[in-house]
Amino acid sequence: MKIYPGFISQRPLLKTIALFFYLLILLFALIILMDFLVMPNVTRHGKESVVPSVLYLTLEEAKEVLEERDLGIRVMSEKYIPDMPSGVILFQTPDPEFVIKKGRNIKVVLSKGTKLTTVPDLRGVSLRQAEIMLSEKDLIIGDISWTTNDSFPENVVVFSTPNFGAAVPAGLSIHLTVNQLNPQGAVIVPNFLGKSLQRAYKLAEDFDLKISEIKYIVDNSLLPRTVIEQIPKPGAEVERKTEIQLVVSMTE
Repeated sequence: MKIYPGFISQRPLLKTIALFFYLLILLFALIILMDFLVMPNVTRHGKESVVPSVLYLTLEEAKEVLEERDLGIRVMSEKYIPDMPSGVILFQTPDPEFVIKKGRNIKVVLSKGTKLTTVPDLRGVSLRQAEIMLSEKDLIIGDISWTTNDSFPENVVVFSTPNFGAAVPAGLSIHLTVNQLNPQGAVIVPNFLGKSLQRAYKLAEDFDLKISEIKYIVDNSLLPRTVIEQIPKPGAEVERKTEIQLVVSMTE
């Protein structure tokens, strides 16, 4: 076979050119990879922010904290919360430490503080009516005591603690004093329905009644030991020491 010297001298040059094009293609591939994979993450990182906690801050304090992260704030609602100052943040979404885009709003719920209500005038009304009137004011019947007052009929409210017209927090228990002209006379059966068994025992004691029989039935929609039925019915006039039968909830 005949060998041409000129061709042999060009082989290193061809290898160099081939290597150059190979490296050029590799560099081009790396540029494309950077453009599609790495750069979006880098640029997106600059547009994101970690959500700080603004719980229990005032609205103005929260705005200052969020502005430092290029975030805004939006009040969704306000709620009455006992023993919580008015105007502080109770809830936020997204939660702290979430990563979100800058410019987004953090949604919050503000406290309206303790809701105040007024004790209604219950003088001369029955205990059943008193319970309804207190419920309308977001109040409940507390302890019941008895007195003798010839100016009022039997088994009606004489006065309350706190007194009628007082401004009090919603949910407060109101102590009632009820007229009892004849200590040995009849009493009106209170409403045990919806109350806990513990509360029912206390209420029966206040009315000089006795819970003698308790039947349990399964009801997963109620808290355990909630009164579902009672005999005698609420409002019935009975003798003192009368026995009360209750049906109470239980869970499976």
